[in-house]
Amino acid sequence: MPEQYVLGHYFETLETDHINASYINNFARLQDDFESFDISFVIDRFQDMIIKNPENRDYYQIIKEIAKLHRAELREFKKRWTLSLEKSKNQEFTIPYRIVSLNTKCGFVFIPFLFENKDKWHNALLNYTEAHKYDQKLDKCIGMIVYHNSDQKFWDMNWCLVNAPWEHDIEFEEVLRNNFPFREVRPGTVCKYFMKND
Repeated sequence: MPEQYVLGHYFETLETDHINASYINNFARLQDDFESFDISFVIDRFQDMIIKNPENRDYYQIIKEIAKLHRAELREFKKRWTLSLEKSKNQEFTIPYRIVSLNTKCGFVFIPFLFENKDKWHNALLNYTEAHKYDQKLDKCIGMIVYHNSDQKFWDMNWCLVNAPWEHDIEFEEVLRNNFPFREVRPGTVCKYFMKND
């Protein structure tokens, strides 16, 4: 079978016990949706941060975790990253956005922050990241917080990685029970590839 068939087959199914000649058409029907999951500009910002502060090795670990995401997860990552920038620019208070990669078991939390609270960004970033990690019973979680200065027209964005084995914590659980800071995470799978309609 030609290479196009092999690609088209695995766009349709992971089963290997049959051949369906129509699968060869899947490759031609593949939608070019690169823009929906391209986050190279986010990675470029990390490079700037690394140059400014070469002693901070956390950024390498964050890039490594982002690089493990497949295109469907990157699409969800980009949606929440973009929403966070929009909400912070509009000075709209909203609950943080979050996802968990089922592939890597790493959580991500995106926190749009109000400029008037900018002096508290560090505590907010750590608290939300720890809370998402604990709530989802994860060993690693990445947090991003952003606020927008409307006078000087810039975003200030900061990241953190919390990487430690999950442990049951009665006090933390009580805090989350009394003041849960997130929307519920809805389990589900997302499509890696989209096909053009016939």
